[in-house]
Amino acid sequence: MAVDRLEFVGKQLVIYGPSTTPQHRPTPPRIRWDSILIPTHIAEADTGPRSEWSEARIPASVGSGIILEVWVRAEQGSGTYGICIYDDTSSRLQIQVHPAGLFEIVQDAGHTFPDLKQTGQTLPPEFRADVHHLIHVEISGRLLRAVLDGGRELKCVLRGAPVHAALFTNGASAKFEGLSYTCGWTDTFCDDDVSLGDLGWLGGLSGWSIDMMNLRKLPNTRAGVLYKPLPSSSYELVVNVWLPEFSSKTTYRFLPLATDTEDGPQIEIAQGVNAYGVSVHGIDSEDDSERMELLHGLSTNRCEQLRFRVEENIFSVECRSQMIYSGSVTKCATRIGFDATGDARVDMIRVVGLEGHPGESV
Repeated sequence: MAVDRLEFVGKQLVIYGPSTTPQHRPTPPRIRWDSILIPTHIAEADTGPRSEWSEARIPASVGSGIILEVWVRAEQGSGTYGICIYDDTSSRLQIQVHPAGLFEIVQDAGHTFPDLKQTGQTLPPEFRADVHHLIHVEISGRLLRAVLDGGRELKCVLRGAPVHAALFTNGASAKFEGLSYTCGWTDTFCDDDVSLGDLGWLGGLSGWSIDMMNLRKLPNTRAGVLYKPLPSSSYELVVNVWLPEFSSKTTYRFLPLATDTEDGPQIEIAQGVNAYGVSVHGIDSEDDSERMELLHGLSTNRCEQLRFRVEENIFSVECRSQMIYSGSVTKCATRIGFDATGDARVDMIRVVGLEGHPGESV
């Protein structure tokens, strides 16, 4: 049996299949916890009020981004509970359920942080703390987004780089169940108030803008290679790009195997004869100028999706569901890079860490 992917490629919902050969299974989370009860803890202080804070730290670093989900219900007490994030400025943010009927992001220690959009919402009158509720948190760079039970999104930008996460209670006891912690991030460029720097991108930031729910290359700019750290040495990178009319002279250049000192092989989408084509440069370590054609015939005025995967020293490239390259790699990538010319528009870039999870097929 094969499990086929379902993806949004631009505004189009695409199902890759039906497949007749084994496909990669969905990536499991890096950390799973079935259940943990965090009781009320009271610590007497020499001066000031006593502390009722308890936490269970998740044993993994946040890095360039995470996706964290956990079910939680209150057990005893009238305090707060939820997820906290520590950054490298010793600040602590709490994504918490408040007994006064609030779901909010608050700061309990460290320097202040800038608000974006919403950092709190009132829960409905029928909200019950004694039943399970799902908290979903995503971090990309310094941007934090949080949702309770699929409701309205809260978001803010951390002052410093996030370091680690924990489950907590403060003046209450709560039971957390079904925790999943995945290393990775998804950038959809939907918020003009969020900068590329906020999302953790480095390099030629001045050559790009976030506008109309896309990442766009600014006209008449040369500098513009963007880089972002990887969550692990094994990963999957997925990118959605727009292919405009040929008159725009648009090209895309991807650096999926970049290190801190080298860009590595380049995957390029460029116009050919009556269609766009995909090629690779520098895959041969003995001849960096070698160019290999991988795919031809991509039509204009549509979004295309490229998928890059590095697992167990095997590097592969897919365009939608078609495998167009597979080969071995000898160097561990530490970041991904991206550049473009012309009327370049990107509506999504996603990276998921695969380290520690062999690529079984189903």
